Amino acid sequence: MNDGDRAGILRAMRRNGLTRGKRPPQWRGLVLPALLLLVWQTLCASEVFTPDVMPSPVAVATELLRLWTKGRLFGDIVVTAERVALGFLLGTAVATVVGAAVGYSRRAGEYLDPTLQALKAVPSLAWVPPLHPLVRDFRGLKGRPNRGRRILSRLSQPLGRDPLDRPQTG
Repeated sequence: MNDGDRAGILRAMRRNGLTRGKRPPQWRGLVLPALLLLVWQTLCASEVFTPDVMPSPVAVATELLRLWTKGRLFGDIVVTAERVALGFLLGTAVATVVGAAVGYSRRAGEYLDPTLQALKAVPSLAWVPPLHPLVRDFRGLKGRPNRGRRILSRLSQPLGRDPLDRPQTG
């Protein structure tokens, strides 16, 4: 490769911003998140999303500021982190036991593998609706009676009836 070829390649690299000395402006990395926030806010303001389904970014920022000023933000973050850690540990324990059973026992594999393969095909996000009633009911349940009734009732709501309701007489 001669000097003319090298100079041409270098000019092309400079023209396309590929040389080491020139970096793109840092603000370019903020364009997409800013656009997503703008779209989110616009959809909420035009009531495509209602506040109970998806609050606007302004509402989220306002609530964040309120929790910060009341001194509750850090405590809420700790509680959430504890729940995530507990869920991870429980999931890991169950998966380890089931995985070991399937790995060591052909018979356990015959019974469990078809179900496990079917569960693997379900997207993670699809688990949110059926598990949400359980998660919602297990928040701060200390000293709250009737939680079993409430959980059973919420689990059966998709069926359109409460299994603990008695038929009314007379």
